[in-house]
Amino acid sequence: MERAKYATVITLLRGFILLTACFFGLPLLLGDRGIWLATPLAEMLTTLFILVIYISGKRKHKEKIRIFRQDRLHPDMTFSCKRKSYVFGLHYLCGMETMTKKFCKKYKLPENTLHELLSHMAEVRFSKGELIISEGERNSNFYLLKKGIWRAYYLTEGTENSLWFAAPGDTAFSSWGYVDGEVSPINIESVNESIAYCISKPELEALFSYSIDMANFGRRIFEREILSVDSSTVAYGTPPTAKERYMTLMEENPELLQDVPLKYLASYLYITPQSLSRIRAGLKKK
Repeated sequence: MERAKYATVITLLRGFILLTACFFGLPLLLGDRGIWLATPLAEMLTTLFILVIYISGKRKHKEKIRIFRQDRLHPDMTFSCKRKSYVFGLHYLCGMETMTKKFCKKYKLPENTLHELLSHMAEVRFSKGELIISEGERNSNFYLLKKGIWRAYYLTEGTENSLWFAAPGDTAFSSWGYVDGEVSPINIESVNESIAYCISKPELEALFSYSIDMANFGRRIFEREILSVDSSTVAYGTPPTAKERYMTLMEENPELLQDVPLKYLASYLYITPQSLSRIRAGLKKK
């Protein structure tokens, strides 16, 4: 709307207001020569007006980013992510090589994009078994896991059914809360002590609007989620055996096998813990 307004003003200035003023004003000052100078002068004044608008727009844009970044450091902003301190600068990324490499490989993004994102996120910590998002809770935060394992699950007649796991370098959020602002039908818990980075949806969308790199990051994230859903759908069309599912899990997420209890892995694979134990025992013999 703002661009359309400026375009209309510039068109009126160039085609009518300035041109008319120059045609009537210059001959009074310069005589007949003023008529020949009217059009060039109108064009020059229009160009100056455009430059003023451009410079003013750049200043406003920089000021919005400055205010946005100041607001990110305001203590009240930590409430949306429930926890403690903010990440300041790139020096805090020491010891995060594993997370960084996995994230950049998975989402095909350069490290500087990840560093830029982290500079706007809050660090949050969760204890073993603590719920990040509870069933029935409305949560639109976006998380990036630095340390630990998270699990999403739902309850069926008191039985927990694991949906997915997140490891360092993975993103996690409630699709229902982030996309539609609805309550979550699932629980997301910290399997062990974990550290993550958190940003609220309004703050993340503000980043998307201010930075092309951040907007591309957002597109890659959700493209990856869509690909993951489609891959799961195809797999269900030709369901692999329990052994094949377990071996795929070993290949893609070996860290889960060390930190996640067997009962959680078994429910994720849609088998009983006893069946999973037999599969593991059979693989060890080979």
